[in-house]
Amino acid sequence: MVGTVGNAFAGTYGLTRSLNGQFEYVAVSNSNMVLEYSVSASTGSLTVINTITGISIPTSIGLSPNGSWAYVTSYNLGTILEYSVTTSTGSLSLIGTVATGLVNPDTFVMSANGKFAYLAGQGNGYVTEYSVNTTNGALSVIGSIATSLNNKGFALAPNGNFAYTTDLDGGTVLEFSVNQTTGLLSLMGTVVTGLTTPSGMAISANGNFAYVANDTSGYTSEYVISSSTGAFAAIPVGAQFFSGFTSTQVAALSNSQVASLSAAETFFLPSSSIAGFGANAAGLTAADIQFFSSSQIQQLSTFAMASLATATLQAIPTADIHYLSTTQIHAVNVQWTSQEYAAMTTIQQSAVISHA
Repeated sequence: MVGTVGNAFAGTYGLTRSLNGQFEYVAVSNSNMVLEYSVSASTGSLTVINTITGISIPTSIGLSPNGSWAYVTSYNLGTILEYSVTTSTGSLSLIGTVATGLVNPDTFVMSANGKFAYLAGQGNGYVTEYSVNTTNGALSVIGSIATSLNNKGFALAPNGNFAYTTDLDGGTVLEFSVNQTTGLLSLMGTVVTGLTTPSGMAISANGNFAYVANDTSGYTSEYVISSSTGAFAAIPVGAQFFSGFTSTQVAALSNSQVASLSAAETFFLPSSSIAGFGANAAGLTAADIQFFSSSQIQQLSTFAMASLATATLQAIPTADIHYLSTTQIHAVNVQWTSQEYAAMTTIQQSAVISHA
């Protein structure tokens, strides 16, 4: 910790920094205001430059990637306030208000390309999808997707392919795929978090890790994310120990020891250690292989490939199929699906045909 900024207000809630790092915006729910700060480039310290009052219970602040527009959710009024941003000073100017249709809009997030935005809230049971007019910042509803009754946190993967929202009542995180052309979401699955009331969430800049806070327990859960499928896997205590493994150590693992590894533990295995898998690769599960990176998959020996169970082979993400070498393809006896075959290169397809 380098310091504390006292604003003398309780209920500090949403906090957002401009992409250029020069300005910070804080929603102060209990005082119905947004504080604008400048950020010192040399020390990181904050200085209040403006205060916007009269916003009924602001909960989150979204900024467009180009820094020209800002959006503040009003939890009490069910609206989004739209602002233009003076990029040189960071000051906000109100340009419009959007009725959301949500009882209590909570978290507003913009896509990295600035074309779409998403709003999660409580009391309605859906996430609203918006298109963003990149000329004037105006929001237009393009759809909504059914979720749980009370959603709080919302996050987008850095690659833009996946989105997530927390279910306050069900103790889960809902996973979505994102159509980056239309901005629409499609439900993929549900993660049981083990948390009583999962609330806020965040994803690391590299897209490998997710963090989910709990309103009532006082702790945060950590997850690894499959870059290919967007799925979550909980990180057990000590999982990072496997990040130091060598190929020799991997080779020394028995089938049962491999089978006992969690998806997160295999996720942490260095790519250089994967070459150590041989007959013990039979212990790898479909869940494990989904969390392998493309570089890990490339390091599997032909012996390891031949040892993988059919279900595990079939679980290799379609997006990673084209990383397989022809020798890896020749090593297995599996019926590739039409989708997997279509994802292969011409050379890989030839290898499949010649091996049939």
